[in-house]
Amino acid sequence: MITTTELWDDAALTALTAGATLLGADLKAGLFVNTVSPGKTLVIADLTPPPYASYVVQSVVMGAAFRDPVNGIASLGGSLLWQMTGTPTACIINGIYYTYGTGPLLLGVEVFAQPIALNDDLDAFSTVLEYIQSSQNQGFSTIIR
Repeated sequence: MITTTELWDDAALTALTAGATLLGADLKAGLFVNTVSPGKTLVIADLTPPPYASYVVQSVVMGAAFRDPVNGIASLGGSLLWQMTGTPTACIINGIYYTYGTGPLLLGVEVFAQPIALNDDLDAFSTVLEYIQSSQNQGFSTIIR
C-alpha cells in the first residue's frame, strides 16, 4: 500500500529528475583531493580537483523513483567510473561533490569515510549517487564500489 506521503515523495522526485535543474539534465559530480569540512559557507572554489590530466567533472543521470526499504522513496544515479588515463599523477581522493545549474551551484559535498588512492592507470573506483526524497531521511549519499 502506498501512503499519501509516498505519493507526494514519488511525484516530487519524478519532477526533480525530469527537470532541467537540480537532479535533472545538468547534475554533475566532481572529486576533490584537499581536506574540507562540509558546511554552509563551502563553495566550489574551496575544493581542489585531482591533478591527473584526464580528470573531468562527470554528468550524473538519475533513474526512476523506487522504494528503498531503509530510506523510503529514492532514486539512483548511473554509475560513474573514476580512473586515470595517459600519464598518471598519483593522488589521494578525499571526497565527491555535486553541482547543478549555471555557475555552477554547489548542491552537496561528501567526504569519503576512507580516502581513495589513485596511483596509476590501473587504480579505479566507481560511485553511485542515491538521492532520497522521502520524508523519512531526505538528502543524498554516495555509494562507492
